[in-house]
Amino acid sequence: MNEILFNSILWIVEFLIGAGLLLVLYKIFGKIGLFILIPIYIIYANIAVLQLASIFGLIAGIGNTYSLSYLATDFISEKYGKKLAKQACYLGIAGMVIFTFYTQIMLLYVPSFEDWARPSLQAIFALMPRIALASIIAYTFSSIIDVTIFHKIKDQTGEKKLWLRNNASTMVASIFDTLIFLTIAFYGVFPNYVLLNMGILGYLFKVLNALIDTPFMYYFNKIKPMNE
Repeated sequence: MNEILFNSILWIVEFLIGAGLLLVLYKIFGKIGLFILIPIYIIYANIAVLQLASIFGLIAGIGNTYSLSYLATDFISEKYGKKLAKQACYLGIAGMVIFTFYTQIMLLYVPSFEDWARPSLQAIFALMPRIALASIIAYTFSSIIDVTIFHKIKDQTGEKKLWLRNNASTMVASIFDTLIFLTIAFYGVFPNYVLLNMGILGYLFKVLNALIDTPFMYYFNKIKPMNE
């Protein structure tokens, strides 16, 4: 199996596992399960985006769990309303801030002579404050846009056309998320042509994720949590 095929299959499997975990934790813990996974997915995605890989023959940052945070907030919007969806967004932001704070505390320690992990940790987490700032600003704007558009469409269509509000809200919000995040996080780090490539491909992958996660939105509605 060649590199591109392996990465492409892994990208799909990663997404399906992530969506599946949302369903499982929602079944077991109810909305609390979704609240737990949202910051985890955001933190993971903001670390994984540092690694570039060839997926479907295109170079892009990995970490497609970021799109799953939109799936989670869209479902919370659908089932529990706008207020709780915004609280879920704020929880994701708080998780990113706290995680970044502790990674910077970690880097303040003077490593011992026997330490072997510091160079790798330094390479990854030295950029975290900038990435976290980019993520917080991008996620704040895009998640509010996502929730707002979702409910605007729902107000017009009622309980019908769940597929429309799920996809339209995510696709529009992802434009702002991609532009803001890449500009703040990586301008001057990567050449401009690489940033442009990452932006276009990153957005296309988010659109693809939105299309793939639509069946999960419908399945969410059929699940009765064990604690509700």
